[in-house]
Amino acid sequence: MPKKLLFFCLLFTACCAPAFAGVIKGVIRDTTGEGIPYSVVVVKNSTYGANANINGGYFLELQPGNYTLIFSAISYLPVE
Repeated sequence: MPKKLLFFCLLFTACCAPAFAGVIKGVIRDTTGEGIPYSVVVVKNSTYGANANINGGYFLELQPGNYTLIFSAISYLPVE
C-alpha cells in the first residue's frame, strides 16, 4: 500500500510540476524604501494573487506570458 501511495504522489508531482513555468518575486516598498508588510499582489483580471510577508516580500508562480500586477495595501492607493 505505501508503495502505491508513493507512486501516485510522484506521478501527481511530475504531472503538475510543468504547469507553472516561471516565478515572479520581489519586495513591495514605500517611497522611503521600507517594505510594506502583508501587502497584496494580484494578477489583473484574475483571482490569482499572493500576500506579501512581514518584510513586503512576495512571489507568484505563473505560466509564461505577459501579466499586469496590481499591488495594494491598507492606507495606500493600488498601483498597477
